[in-house]
Amino acid sequence: MPSNTASTVRNIAGLTTRVRSLGRYTTIGEIGLVSHAPRSATIQAEVASVLYVLTAEQFEAIMSGDPALGGKLLTYFVSVMAERLSFATAPSLCCGDKAGAITASASS
Repeated sequence: MPSNTASTVRNIAGLTTRVRSLGRYTTIGEIGLVSHAPRSATIQAEVASVLYVLTAEQFEAIMSGDPALGGKLLTYFVSVMAERLSFATAPSLCCGDKAGAITASASS
């Protein structure tokens, strides 16, 4: 089985570009769930996948019905978001690297 099962993709200059590969047991959609904001990326499955959905209503029910579990979910979501922020702001991503990281520049 391939090590990556999905990719985060973005439309950059009219082209769909892989920003990051994701492995098995990955959480996606946590930013929108916690912040009540529109999604910030598109995920494309690269292999047949099983997805489990936690709706905003279910999340709110957990938060109010079982605060200890809700707190653990929030802690987990924050750790996922922190890791992704760390990846997104890594020097190799903003400045280019031998692996071909995307470098963006403003047009004049």
